[in-house]
Amino acid sequence: MHVDEITSLLASQLPEATIVVKNPLGDGMHFHALLISAEFEGMPMLKRHRLVTNPLLEKFKSDEVHALSIKTYAPSELTKHTETLKKFGLRPESISS
Repeated sequence: MHVDEITSLLASQLPEATIVVKNPLGDGMHFHALLISAEFEGMPMLKRHRLVTNPLLEKFKSDEVHALSIKTYAPSELTKHTETLKKFGLRPESISS
């Protein structure tokens, strides 16, 4: 599976989110995803992760996606996570809230 496909599926669930997906092993099965959305404000992490994984459930079942590391942040949380943002090629000031 390609990162663009994962990004598209995630965007269908969270159209206003900033989404960055990486495939660090280059195998098309192991992904890292960063999602930033105002929708995450006040939402517990487990609920955020369920929201993110829901559009990918069939891909997990068919083993098209084997693993997905998820980072989810509300805009108000960005200043606490600058190192993670840098790993995904983002800066807090470049994200519109």
